[in-house]
Amino acid sequence: MMPRRRFLFAALSLPTLFAQESGGPLKFDVVSVKPVTLPPGRFFFRSGDAGPRVSGDSYTANPTTLEWLIMDAYNVKDYQISSLPKWATGANADHFNVAAKAERQPTLEQLRQMLQGLLTERFQLRFHREMRPLPAYVLTIAPGGPEMRKMPDDEKVPTYATPPPAGGRMLGPFSGLVNLIGLSADHPVIDKTGLSGNYDAPWLDWTQLIRAKRMDPQEDGVPSLATALQNELGLKLEARKEPLEVLVIDSVEKPSAN
Repeated sequence: MMPRRRFLFAALSLPTLFAQESGGPLKFDVVSVKPVTLPPGRFFFRSGDAGPRVSGDSYTANPTTLEWLIMDAYNVKDYQISSLPKWATGANADHFNVAAKAERQPTLEQLRQMLQGLLTERFQLRFHREMRPLPAYVLTIAPGGPEMRKMPDDEKVPTYATPPPAGGRMLGPFSGLVNLIGLSADHPVIDKTGLSGNYDAPWLDWTQLIRAKRMDPQEDGVPSLATALQNELGLKLEARKEPLEVLVIDSVEKPSAN
């Protein structure tokens, strides 16, 4: 039987450690990009919740690759980046230690704009956007309706500092649940349920589902993601091809070290 645990789901994004200040576009005041030489046989892999480290007006990514920097700067996934050179993507890509400091503490959107400027100036990045049909999963409501309770607008949603009630429930915005499903799938997830707001939903073993990224029938007592969603949450996940925006790299260069 699947263990019953307590969990609070929330939207996943870059760390929200930024003051919401008004003002024009920011540029990094100081930028350092240094190549990293990996020991023979050593690789770095980026997990689903990995990302840059931000503290006040300082940004660091150690180590990182060009592909990861593009993902952070343009808020895209790896499958939305096309035509990268071999040195810029994969476990054997060139890695860099990046450290930057802003003139003042940026918002999340300002940080992304600053990273875009860094990529243009230091990597000479040029690209264009295209819509391409890509393998995806479409999330809809299963026959019989969702097996989740819509929480009233005035019902308080616990925070990470306030543990959710016992009984193996997930409490939080539906968008956060969609993000968790995306982390558990091997292709992008397109939400076509029409659901919004906060929900009280049964617990799923997300640790196992994210680790396995399995869409096949149940094996070794672990259900597939599609089976778990339909049986436990009343949601249906179907494989289709959907038009998604892709960044097509036109040109890029390795940065000079400094």
